[in-house]
Amino acid sequence: MIRSCMISLFQEEIPASEKVKDLLTTLLYASFIIFSTDINGVYYMLILILIIYLIHFKSQGISLAKHVGIFHKYMLGISMFSLISVLWARNADYAIEKGVTLFELLIAFSLLYEAYSKVAIKRLLLIVMWSGFLLSIYTICFVGLGNLRETMEEAGRMENSFANVNVIGMCCSMSIFIASSFLQKRRNIVDILLCFTCLIVVAASGSRKALIMLVIGLLYITLFKPYRSKKKGFSKILTIFFSICSLLIVIILISKFVFFEGTLDRMDGLIASLTGKGEEDSSSMIRAYYRLLGFQQFYETPLLGIGMGNGRLLAFEYTGRDCYLHCNYAEIAANGGMVGLLVVYWVYLKLLRSEISLLKTDPNAAMILLFIILNLILDYGKVSYYSKDTYFILMICCLHIDSCKKSLYKKVC
Repeated sequence: MIRSCMISLFQEEIPASEKVKDLLTTLLYASFIIFSTDINGVYYMLILILIIYLIHFKSQGISLAKHVGIFHKYMLGISMFSLISVLWARNADYAIEKGVTLFELLIAFSLLYEAYSKVAIKRLLLIVMWSGFLLSIYTICFVGLGNLRETMEEAGRMENSFANVNVIGMCCSMSIFIASSFLQKRRNIVDILLCFTCLIVVAASGSRKALIMLVIGLLYITLFKPYRSKKKGFSKILTIFFSICSLLIVIILISKFVFFEGTLDRMDGLIASLTGKGEEDSSSMIRAYYRLLGFQQFYETPLLGIGMGNGRLLAFEYTGRDCYLHCNYAEIAANGGMVGLLVVYWVYLKLLRSEISLLKTDPNAAMILLFIILNLILDYGKVSYYSKDTYFILMICCLHIDSCKKSLYKKVC
């Protein structure tokens, strides 16, 4: 039963200033993608962050030192490692560029972290969800509904225009599975309608990563609901079984639509490249070659790599293209070696351990854990260590851990 037609982003219990702050943060997250190729995009984002922090400052005052936590240490560590890698980098300028960029992100996200340090995690999840909703609307308006329909009917995919189509598709997929988790508790007709606009964009993007994210996210949420239920034994097993069957039926029905034909064809190519059976598509073969270059370099320089940001030299040397290696693990392994992998991924291990311990006691732990799992899976097909949207999600994860620690400390005291 649909219970609400209200805009779910604006929670009734928060004051107007906080609603404005959430709206601006939603626009900020969407701008990470919309203005990713705009040279002036960074200034728009900076203005939004400053306004968000000023709204927070007006009500809470300044207290940056009080909220320095795991997130700040993590980003500072990656930034410093990138700058130190100048000492052994093949091209010092690339290492400096990455180090400075990451340090700038640390400063910007520290303001954002402070602004949301005392806010319920649910609000941040709604912000991510609504960012995808807005992005889907923007994409449909930018590309044109007719063009999108024609693309899907021809089993094609959108061109990279204002942003990378894979990133657009993944953001919309995230909105759909976040919305599905909220719809289990409170159904909102606006959210349901906007999930369809996101689904259109996911289909038109032809992104395999977006489809994988969507299927894993929905399957995870479908499984986790009966896991947390009070049912026991055979009753719980039966509930899980029927939940999986229902989801599989929905997925099969969606896959029959002509709109997803292009994406499914590309999935066949990906599966072929992973299994060695079937016909590989050119995109999968190129990406596999980039991964190979990165891991081969790792075997040659296993400890410290060739300097952060220098993986592009390998791509240019062997393919003539100045680009990243299309795999975060291969990119970090080549750039920073074993030390780089530890610097980038230690926080994921810490977050995984913390969130697993909170699964049965905290209602938001399941979604945060899903974010971490998806990041680790999808890093095999994308480079994320200097991505703004990646750090926004990691900020949410770290804020959740910090808030749980504070709650536990208050109970003990």
